[in-house]
Amino acid sequence: KALRTLGFAGNASKAWSALAGGRKKVTLADLDPDSASLLSKFYQACVTEVSPVLSLMDGVEALRMTREVFLQRCANLSRKSHLRKYTIDVNGVFSRLCSQPQRVIVEDLEWLECYCTRKPRHTLKKAGESDSSEGDLAPTHAEAREMRRRREGLRDFKRQLSHRCGGIVQAWRKALDREGNDLISLEDLAQVVEAIEFEVPAKDLWEEIVGPEAEEMTLRDWCPQGAMAIKEFKKRCVDVYGSTGLAFADFKAKRKPLANKDEFRTFCAQIRLRSNHKMLFDYLDTRGVGYIQMAHIDMEGCTEAIDLKVISQAEQEYTVLEPAPRKQPHISVYRRAKEMCRASKRAEEPPSPLEELRTVLVKRWQSSVRAWARVLDPKGKGRLTKDEFIVGVSVAGYTGSTAALWDEMGLADDSHVRLRDIDPKVIEDCALFKSLSVKQLGRIITALEVDSGPNGKKTGCEIDLNAFAEVCKRIGYNGDPQALLLHFDPEGNGTVYSKNLRHFHEEKKDEKAIMSLLKRYHTQQNDKLRQHLDGSRIANTKEVTVLQDSIRKKGQQQWSEKIQPEKDRRLLISELSRGFGSVVRAWKRALNPSGYGELNFSQFVDGLKRAALAPPRPMEAEIQQFQKLFNYLLGSDPSATGLKLAHLDPKIEEYLQELKMRCCERYGSIWAAFDAFDPEGHGSITIDTLKHLCQEIKLTDGIHRLCHYFDPDGQGEVLLEEIDREAAEDAKDAAEERKEGPGFNQHSHSRRGDKSFLRVRESPEVIAMKKAQEDLTSKMRVKLKKRYQTIPKAWRTAFQAQSDICIEFEAFELGLAEAGIDLEGRDLWYALGCEMHDVAVAEKKRPRRYWIEAPQHMMTLLQMMDPAFEEPLADFEFRIKERWGSWLKAFKDLHAQGVDKLQLDEVAFRNMCHECQFRGNPGKLFDFFTANGSLVYFKTLNFEATEEFKEWLLAVVPNAQLPPDRQATPPKVGKAGLEDEEKGEGGDSDQDNPEDEAALESEEEEPPKLPEVPGLNRKDWATLFREHLERRFGNTLRAWRALDPRELAALKPAEFAKSYAATGFGAGPKVVWASLVGDGKYMTFRELDPEIFDLLMRFKASCVAVYETLEKVFLDKDIAKSGQLEEADFKKLCSRVAATLPAETLFAILVNNRGFVSAREVQFLNAFDEKNPRARPRRQSIDQSASGLGGSSLRSQFPPRTMGIGPLATSMRPRKVTLAKASSLPSLYQLPLRPNWNDRHYVMDQPGNRDLSVLHLLNHVNVEERERVRRRVVEKIRLVPTVQWLAEHLPQSEMQYDDDDD
Repeated sequence: KALRTLGFAGNASKAWSALAGGRKKVTLADLDPDSASLLSKFYQACVTEVSPVLSLMDGVEALRMTREVFLQRCANLSRKSHLRKYTIDVNGVFSRLCSQPQRVIVEDLEWLECYCTRKPRHTLKKAGESDSSEGDLAPTHAEAREMRRRREGLRDFKRQLSHRCGGIVQAWRKALDREGNDLISLEDLAQVVEAIEFEVPAKDLWEEIVGPEAEEMTLRDWCPQGAMAIKEFKKRCVDVYGSTGLAFADFKAKRKPLANKDEFRTFCAQIRLRSNHKMLFDYLDTRGVGYIQMAHIDMEGCTEAIDLKVISQAEQEYTVLEPAPRKQPHISVYRRAKEMCRASKRAEEPPSPLEELRTVLVKRWQSSVRAWARVLDPKGKGRLTKDEFIVGVSVAGYTGSTAALWDEMGLADDSHVRLRDIDPKVIEDCALFKSLSVKQLGRIITALEVDSGPNGKKTGCEIDLNAFAEVCKRIGYNGDPQALLLHFDPEGNGTVYSKNLRHFHEEKKDEKAIMSLLKRYHTQQNDKLRQHLDGSRIANTKEVTVLQDSIRKKGQQQWSEKIQPEKDRRLLISELSRGFGSVVRAWKRALNPSGYGELNFSQFVDGLKRAALAPPRPMEAEIQQFQKLFNYLLGSDPSATGLKLAHLDPKIEEYLQELKMRCCERYGSIWAAFDAFDPEGHGSITIDTLKHLCQEIKLTDGIHRLCHYFDPDGQGEVLLEEIDREAAEDAKDAAEERKEGPGFNQHSHSRRGDKSFLRVRESPEVIAMKKAQEDLTSKMRVKLKKRYQTIPKAWRTAFQAQSDICIEFEAFELGLAEAGIDLEGRDLWYALGCEMHDVAVAEKKRPRRYWIEAPQHMMTLLQMMDPAFEEPLADFEFRIKERWGSWLKAFKDLHAQGVDKLQLDEVAFRNMCHECQFRGNPGKLFDFFTANGSLVYFKTLNFEATEEFKEWLLAVVPNAQLPPDRQATPPKVGKAGLEDEEKGEGGDSDQDNPEDEAALESEEEEPPKLPEVPGLNRKDWATLFREHLERRFGNTLRAWRALDPRELAALKPAEFAKSYAATGFGAGPKVVWASLVGDGKYMTFRELDPEIFDLLMRFKASCVAVYETLEKVFLDKDIAKSGQLEEADFKKLCSRVAATLPAETLFAILVNNRGFVSAREVQFLNAFDEKNPRARPRRQSIDQSASGLGGSSLRSQFPPRTMGIGPLATSMRPRKVTLAKASSLPSLYQLPLRPNWNDRHYVMDQPGNRDLSVLHLLNHVNVEERERVRRRVVEKIRLVPTVQWLAEHLPQSEMQYDDDDD
């Protein structure tokens, strides 16, 4: 059996004969005499000089000892002493003892003591351990036995596969991982276990190797010794050579970095590797070709010793090598002679049958008394007949001759067998114990029972091994207490019951004493069996029926409580539908007539009362029922804080979204659908029209719900703004524009017909005129910006008006003359959308403005600026209302923050923009609203809210001193300049303060200058910008890399403005450019930070003096390893080139985010001449900058972009992102070509109408190509009139002939 476990395929009988030599036993000395001698010497020396063998495991975590701990504790044995004149190979003892990889466990030490003392293993006790000290967390005997079985099974499984395949690593590659995937699953392991017919289940092996939760197993899990050997190999290389690179450089191999087995063995001997070099070689030889790659051990060390090209070439050679043939194991001459001597050795005398029976009984039951009680005499008779004895020994596992056994006992055939005939020594030991304890045992047992507890004397107690050993010591018994305890413990609990021991003591005869003890044991077993049978008795029919009824009623009650909320919900929906026609109508009319978004519990109960589903004054039980229903309705939506319509009718929201989506699909947009069904712009449609709309967009299943949702009272009218407010307004505006357009006939277009009248075609003359006006206005804006930087500054300076003032044509002409614009004023006036004063347009409605409305014969600042500026104004107003709800609340919040003068400076205005999350340009917005270039008045932002804020402030603070401010909408500006302010509601005009007017005039007369931020100690913008870059990037050189990502060395204004957003500075790029460069055309790092630039140029001059160029610095292998300079290498470089600057300072400036300096960091210095640093730099081309010395972009070296809001409530301006034009969105003007609606969709295809269906599709549905041709022809006719085309293409003779006929 053992040979089969090991995978031995030879003749087991011959092997037994060769090893046993005629004896019936085989020991370790027969298999390996050297190991047996070494272990015996180690055991004797350890017990004599160190401590007991099991004491070596004291204090070891998890009872597993590593090699280092073992060598440390047995260090004295490796040297000679006065007791022994020889040394012991402790390392060899560890290798022979460890049953787990590189670990010695407590079972290994138990085996060693059993082997050397010739004692059974079960009689041993771990050092420092007692039966009474077992904690609650200790495993049970069954669990420990199961763990031991798994460990032994895994060890046997690995040993068997190793013997079959030639090693543990070969077992993985040849048996387990045949496909070479470097991992296997549980199914693969099960196939191998089934193939070799191994007795331990594959699942137990899998859990022992990788654990129960793992899904895959790798070679590292199967053979952890390989990874440990690699680790030890590296450690030995470092200990011997200093590093693995130096070790690999000294490695002697013909095909280096490939090494064969002999070369690897020689090198392992040089570094004194303790691990198995053969196993390590097989672990690294993944293909089994007889060579390993040094790079697989340590890639970094290999690259230090060998070139990368040689390593890659070796990898290619390794992939094409053929697997080496497997050699037969070599048998030495000494081994052959030893086997021959063992075969001729004289056999020992075989044991007697009775001794063999005792051995079998002790091996299985640890005691012959326990075997007699449990197997031979299970009924407790005390004696056995010959037939009963033969049956019992067969069951016990005895395979010898029963006749020889009976003859050896010397009994007749009709005699009876007793325990003394089988093992008389047991009877003698028990008799000796009884004779020694005649006078003391009773008192000792009584004392033990009293110490066990208050009821111990009555119920008895369990006596464990320690207590029993103490009893034996007190009575003077010198035998083995553990063996004697096994005789008194037939049940195998490891204890003896005090009552049974007292009964043994009170029996007078020695032989009858032990038999009475066994008889008492059988009586207790019978009592336990009877109690078990009584406990497992099947109850009668009546009891079972009562139990089943109680369980059934309890289950029905629980189920009823579980489904009751769902019943209540269904009942509620049913009653609402029955009373109001649908749940939607009940929600609108009864549950939520006020239009709340969500209902709390009290509102829900009030709604039930209005729906007549709850009494006016509900009882407490009814309120609890309503509360359970309310909680159940909200249970499906954890994020909801109140009851919504979707909780009662989930489909209504789907239908609302589907209605909008299908309107977009059918008509291109929602407003186009509204315009199709409401062409007159009433803003409402009838219920029938809504049904018609649903049928057109194929939403017939939601008509009933939608009608009840939009018309709960049954008035027959649906407001379009309830569907989509913005779309309804757009449709209404389109209807008004269409009515005002020329030639409109509302009866010429059907509600579902062609909507081409929405796109009014303009003549070429109108188009040309509009283009000329746009060119004229763009020229005016360019000239104004060129002279005054911004349009608002030009408005205040040239036109002498404030932001919230509108001017007339005379003031406009004076402003153009002041600005030096030589353009026709009247043409510009009309181009900007204004009219003359004599035009009667007072009654005509003017388009809505987001900030100020004025008559059409006057001009506002918004008209002067770019029309696209209306969007930031609208977004600013929207953000203010989104953040505070209204302008009044915003002003109150500003007042709470300390703004009490009804005006804002630039810092306060920017803080307000950041607070409301305005994403536009706050500086441009401030310039638009400011009155004198430094302040923004509340009335300029919103006149009505300012007046309300004044009233509120006077009501809160009666004695508040309000500062004088201007009116938000002053009158027009005439030729003489700024006129008086408008009169109030009483008709009297307010009196201006002369001091305020003088201050205002002095502020308006100041020349334009760079914007100043209050509270910054008047530092210039260049200094502020550099300080910001140092905080943001660490130093200005890193910031320059962000500004110059393409490494151009010199930036133009447009390039600087494009990359300026990466810095996150608050001011505009033009301000920073003017402060740094002035009127220069290029910006370099010299202008960004002159001090650091001078340091770097001095460093470059030092390097060039030694190396000629900067590139050669990074080609010097003595300093720059692999083209990189770390801090130590950089210091060495500075000392070599005799740099006058501190190396730490230069390295901190040039180092990148990865901690070194490469050629890319100093590449930009090549654009400057070290002899003349102030000369104009050489601007790099885009092609040169794209591929530098490193060959990769510097974008990966930039610091990450700062996100979130800072401690001063400031945030980074978002990056400028441009999106490509979407092709999937519907167009509001030029509708895409698509098929027409198939009005025969309901007609099924039949053999008789198939041709009609095809003709209908071609002529009426699929008309895209026909429409495309029609549009092309219409466009050509529009460009070239028909008369002109005829004159160009028809012959002149035909045209004359036609005239003659006329």
